[in-house]
Amino acid sequence: MKLQDLDLYTEIISKIVTILGIAIGGFWAYWIFFLKRTGVWNLQMNISTESIRYKRNLILLLIKVSLKNVGNVKISPGPSGCTLSVRKIPGNLPLGTIVDFESCQSLIEQVDILRRYKENDNYDLYEIEPNCEYHELETIVISKGQSLFIEVKFFSQDDSDAITEYCIINII
Repeated sequence: MKLQDLDLYTEIISKIVTILGIAIGGFWAYWIFFLKRTGVWNLQMNISTESIRYKRNLILLLIKVSLKNVGNVKISPGPSGCTLSVRKIPGNLPLGTIVDFESCQSLIEQVDILRRYKENDNYDLYEIEPNCEYHELETIVISKGQSLFIEVKFFSQDDSDAITEYCIINII
């Protein structure tokens, strides 16, 4: 085998390895960014409530919202923030009635639970890093014997998308 032949084989193998490397890198990028969508925000929300006796027939309702970033990118709220709405479900509905929550009496309508963090009409200081969990709290006074529908919406940075979580509770 001549030195020229060895040089030719080495060059061919080098080009094949380069082509394979580019193909594998392209497939990896396709897998990570398009199929697994690692560049997309992924927020998990949870609503929990606690009721505390306040006065005679009044209750302090604590609404706790946990926001957990289970994705790989930092999350910041949009201009609308994270809104909380609470509606009273009528107690006189017949069996089998489909409840239209939009028509229920509103106790709180789209209160921004992140309003404390808003400066100059933005939330630059409120960022949820990957694998971080934040807990927010709102407290309202309600009367006993109510069934309530709770809705929380977290808006994306440009308000074009929102994640919504719902909860129904009965205060005895």
